Amino acid sequence: MKFVGYEKLSTLKLYTKYSNFAKKMKKWLDTLDVNLIECMYDNKRLEQKPSLEKDSIPKLEKLQNWFGSVPRFTTIRTNPATGSSDTIIEIIKTQLQEQAASRGRKTLPEVKQDPLLKDCVVVSCWDEQSMNSDRQSQEVIVDVKCGVAILRGADLFAPGVIAMSSETTIGSKVSVYADLAQKCLWGRTTPYSDLENKMFVGNGIALMTRKDIFAGSTKDRKTGRAIEMTDIPSRVSSISLPPKYGILQNYPSILCSHVLNPQPGDIVLDMCASPGNKTTHLASLMKHEGTLIALDRSKNKVEKLDLNCRLQGCDWVRTYAYNSIEAVDKQKISNIDGPPPYPKNSFDKILLDAPCSALGQRPHINTSMTAKHINSYPIMQKRLFDTAVSLLKPGGVLVYSTCTILVQENEGLVEWALNTYPGVIELVRADPLVGSSGTEWPGSQLTSDQRKCLQRFGPDLSQDSIEPHQSDTIGFFIAKFRKIPT
Repeated sequence: MKFVGYEKLSTLKLYTKYSNFAKKMKKWLDTLDVNLIECMYDNKRLEQKPSLEKDSIPKLEKLQNWFGSVPRFTTIRTNPATGSSDTIIEIIKTQLQEQAASRGRKTLPEVKQDPLLKDCVVVSCWDEQSMNSDRQSQEVIVDVKCGVAILRGADLFAPGVIAMSSETTIGSKVSVYADLAQKCLWGRTTPYSDLENKMFVGNGIALMTRKDIFAGSTKDRKTGRAIEMTDIPSRVSSISLPPKYGILQNYPSILCSHVLNPQPGDIVLDMCASPGNKTTHLASLMKHEGTLIALDRSKNKVEKLDLNCRLQGCDWVRTYAYNSIEAVDKQKISNIDGPPPYPKNSFDKILLDAPCSALGQRPHINTSMTAKHINSYPIMQKRLFDTAVSLLKPGGVLVYSTCTILVQENEGLVEWALNTYPGVIELVRADPLVGSSGTEWPGSQLTSDQRKCLQRFGPDLSQDSIEPHQSDTIGFFIAKFRKIPT
């Protein structure tokens, strides 16, 4: 796909003087020929469009700058059962002080508790003057997904390494690059020469040798940290905590579980649960009392979900590899105490964090999705929603969320749900409200009051009335419904 109209932009703003995120973002946008801008502001399907409307150019530039940048803040969702936020803050401050001492930095990032969510700790980015962007002679190549994780503050783990200079030893200073074209051969020893598709994501110190990563059979290779990232263009803080204390999680994702607000003793369903970040948060909010069932259709993903539950002290959560679309027992022979499917009207609270196009992730360097692929998500989301309504008890609460900014997967689904289930469900305020209200588009049937019940995070979110870390985050959408008692 080619994004018609992007070439009309006369300027290209870089996130920092050291980064090339925006340049790579331009390359990705140049491959799209769909009405992406319209779909951000209207309930439309993606389709080919011969030209870009003149009034869409400013929106396009804003989108490019937003997609091509990295959120400046790191948010940690703490586990109150194992440590207070004050304890976690002190652990993080100690880590940052050690990093500053070893890297010659004077100014530390700010670490504080979010004023609204008491189980959320916020860490700002490093001062720009303290970054070393000099390219090193020894290099490491990673894939795009790993490169994005590094830009968000992660160290580089051995399974993410595609290639490494032959002379690299433990303690070597290296430069890390993402292979945007996915053409670098695994185990390569010489410098990767595709400069057009080689994106610098930071400098670091090698903690493993080539032999540790590439030699021997798969089971013999190490899986720990291969590179300690010391300088990344985004300047995002790198934080490492034992899972029992807390995990890195995007701010809207933390907020989402608070909107559902499960209580001790509730019967709760997480319909699309892997990797388990929201599942374990729900368990924490329930104070580990009640019934929490987590489903995911992939057996491999459920294994990861199980691991995260164990690491965070939530091994009481019941997990199943099961397609949530089919989770309603039409034969009426099952009960809530066993595996799915389940009877209608079984759950007090349901979280439907639906599979989506993920066109809210930042930085968004490229995508292999087609318009047909993206347009398939609303179909799946509606089928999942149908199941959720059936499984929800009268008076129960359903939270629907996505990490995309497309209206057809967000407000468009809300409008469909209210039209499909009149007198069955009602839209309620997604408190605590932090994001902006829902989008209005020509012909929309959502009222102003209904849009105010919704919250979305994206390039148009104003920073006037909220904290910077609450607005400078990924794209996200949250809607809350209540099943009307009969």
